[in-house]
Amino acid sequence: MLFTKDIQALIDLKSNNTGEDILASYDVTNVSMSGISENLKPIAFTNFLKTNTLSLPPLKSSIYLDNKSNVFSSNILKPLNSDWEIKWNIDTWQNNIRTQGNENTTILLKNNEKEEILTYEESVNNNIKDKNLKGTFFIQQNGKNNYLKNNFTFQYNRKLTDNNTDLNSNRIAQNITTPSVGFQNILTGTTVIGKNKIHQINYKSNIKYQHSEYNYLLKSKNIYLIPELDVQTQDTLKQSLDTKDLETFHSLSMQFFKGKWIFSPALDLKTVHNDLLSNLYVLNESLSSNQTAINRIIQTGSMIISRNTDRFKIKIDLPLTCSTITSKH
Repeated sequence: MLFTKDIQALIDLKSNNTGEDILASYDVTNVSMSGISENLKPIAFTNFLKTNTLSLPPLKSSIYLDNKSNVFSSNILKPLNSDWEIKWNIDTWQNNIRTQGNENTTILLKNNEKEEILTYEESVNNNIKDKNLKGTFFIQQNGKNNYLKNNFTFQYNRKLTDNNTDLNSNRIAQNITTPSVGFQNILTGTTVIGKNKIHQINYKSNIKYQHSEYNYLLKSKNIYLIPELDVQTQDTLKQSLDTKDLETFHSLSMQFFKGKWIFSPALDLKTVHNDLLSNLYVLNESLSSNQTAINRIIQTGSMIISRNTDRFKIKIDLPLTCSTITSKH
């Protein structure tokens, strides 16, 4: 830790391999967005594909968790002058988790008073390697007539999952690789104008982009596929999934006075673009492909007119919203 008049810094490094969840003490998975967080959600990567897993025992994670975790965090604050200050932080964490377990199942079947017992044994071995990097740069102005705050965040994640499942000595191997990247910029500000500095202009902007690639590989002696496609069994199956999401939100509002009347016009624009591309391969030949794109545009305008006196209070709100949605498959 370093605290001086010119700069403040906090650097932390932790490592653990005894089952303790050291990530719980860090706010490294969510981005704090005050001001306009209700319009766009923070960066979050979704796990669309998963491997076979075991049920966790009802015990403390430190008893059964086989992990190797490392976390590095740095936070620096530096005032530039009486009005401006900058902050930046870099967080990186790595989490390796290995799980092993066995499950035995016995099923009793009765058919025409004849009993039949089915038994099978399942052995699961999972190895997960999760690497993350997040950086945030923050600049703020708090002046007499102007207020500005800008927050830029970058996040990268690469997750590798290896799974081996033995079902009655028949091995099924699964592998998932998921690299993901995203960035988000949040700008909000207020400016006071006019002769007497009583009129106000507010502006907000939020831009977020995310891109994730999911690669799934399955190997087994018997993979049962769709009969209609004339592919009954194979030993290797591949699936790829690519998602791209771009969301923007922009807002401009004013408040000015005319006598005892207050006029507050506002304009909002929100756009959302979601793109998904999926492919299924057998023996490196494409078995099926799917692409979906969705675009949404939401425009909102309003005018609020109000007047307060000692005898009465009047307020008129005139909102207008236009929404457009297009999709392509």
